[in-house]
Amino acid sequence: MRYVEFGSWRLSKVGLGTSQFANPGWGYGEDYRPHDLVRRALALGITHFDTSDFYGAGHSERILGAILRDVEGVLVATKLFNVAPSARLVMARACASIDRLGGPLGGPLGLCYLDWANPFVNDRSLMAGMRRLRAEGLVAEVGVSSYDLARWQAAERHLGAPVLVNQVCYNLLHRDAEKALLPWAVAEGRLIVVAQPFATGFLSGAYHRGKRVTGPWRTLDPMYSSDYLGRTAELAGTLGEVARAHDATVAQVALAYVLRHPNVVAIPGASCADQLAENVAAADLELKEDECRELAEAASRCPAAKTDARPWLHAPKRWVRAGDIKHWVRGARLLAAMAREDRRVKAVEDLQ
Repeated sequence: MRYVEFGSWRLSKVGLGTSQFANPGWGYGEDYRPHDLVRRALALGITHFDTSDFYGAGHSERILGAILRDVEGVLVATKLFNVAPSARLVMARACASIDRLGGPLGGPLGLCYLDWANPFVNDRSLMAGMRRLRAEGLVAEVGVSSYDLARWQAAERHLGAPVLVNQVCYNLLHRDAEKALLPWAVAEGRLIVVAQPFATGFLSGAYHRGKRVTGPWRTLDPMYSSDYLGRTAELAGTLGEVARAHDATVAQVALAYVLRHPNVVAIPGASCADQLAENVAAADLELKEDECRELAEAASRCPAAKTDARPWLHAPKRWVRAGDIKHWVRGARLLAAMAREDRRVKAVEDLQ
């Protein structure tokens, strides 16, 4: 395993993402054992675990907290989904995450992300909440997730301090990060955390070889249609050629492609211990420059992947109960009241 020394952290190049914990949408089945997977990750040298307050309605955080709260030398990073311009809501949700995680290492959250660049919300109030969390010693470092460069830089201005980390979707089918985010991160000493390096498993090669698509997240995703699989066959073939040259798997090559950058770490999920070990081994796979160029060229000839990067936001209609609507309405009213209160607080602060 390779590691990145970043700030006070020693991060494994390959971490463990936990969006699949307690989430039937990926189709892993009842025999999926996330607790065992976390213990196996520790044994393999993984020091970076990524979660969110909306993964399994907080259950992912509880799983990590139960195992990692007394483990030293690991970073547990969680995300707060950006739903309303409320500093108070940010603080309340961060405190709830701290409670579920059991206070990792007996201290604050090592890294707390503001997740999703909500186009209807300005980050000023949200970063005010993050600033208070830092001042009170509840959060050590602040990150953002799915932000473009302009909004990342704006978030830093609102925070009044460096936002050290940006977690973005980056893989051979989504290479926008290479244009602006990666160069700026290198120049300014920031870190890119890669989510979905396999494009939700599409780049593993298994589906091009005929693996059956299961789970509502993938079966509803047009990327897994027979048409798109056929139109990306060239990329799959190039991945296979590079994999054979290194005695590696296609998935390892796809992961090594994004890990080649010195200021990049990745947080792929894993369906089992064997897949986790395969991901870890990819950290030591060094691709040649001409191989990376061939992969990028083959990827550039693929049609745009028309997929939803956040399928968990769209549950099948059969999962929605009529009785839930009143709770959603009540929650929306609460959020609106919080937003109004935060605007009043902001107005008072501006006058001081």
